[in-house]
Amino acid sequence: MSSNKTSNGLFGIEINPDLGAPLYQAYANVGPTWHIILPASLLFIVALFGIILNSFVVIATIATPTLRGSANYLMALICFCEVLHASGHSIFFVIAVTGKNFVPLLAANLLMIHMLFAINMTIALMLSAAADRLFAVAIPHLHKSICIEHKKAYLGIHTFACSLYGFYGLYYITAYSIKNPNM
Repeated sequence: MSSNKTSNGLFGIEINPDLGAPLYQAYANVGPTWHIILPASLLFIVALFGIILNSFVVIATIATPTLRGSANYLMALICFCEVLHASGHSIFFVIAVTGKNFVPLLAANLLMIHMLFAINMTIALMLSAAADRLFAVAIPHLHKSICIEHKKAYLGIHTFACSLYGFYGLYYITAYSIKNPNM
């Protein structure tokens, strides 16, 4: 264990300056620099457009009664998770503009916990939406009868299964960051 630690970390978590990464050595504790601010700004702008456009899809799905099918519900849920995912990029932008440049792994995890859950849930939702579409094409009469008679249960199962995967990914990442907080 190195005794050469600095308490520059967010939330008072100590950062190990002997990580050996050239990028870390070059940009740690140097303040705001365009090498980090420019990519963070570009990513933030793209994420902002994503937040706005995905929010429109969610609002349109909620507001329009004809968009209440299983495919539209799953697509709106994917868009909602993408809004949460894209909002995490604003954290990177704020950290870059303030000149902090690097934060410890545990602090980054706590700041982006919503993003980590959403990106993992989105992965499962895409698989779930594909399975729903395959089911609708392969056995259309059964899919239609299930969506008419048991729509809430059918979509609830999809949502619950995808949420479980989102929480599993979040747990896995959080457990790793707790074991390595100052990484």
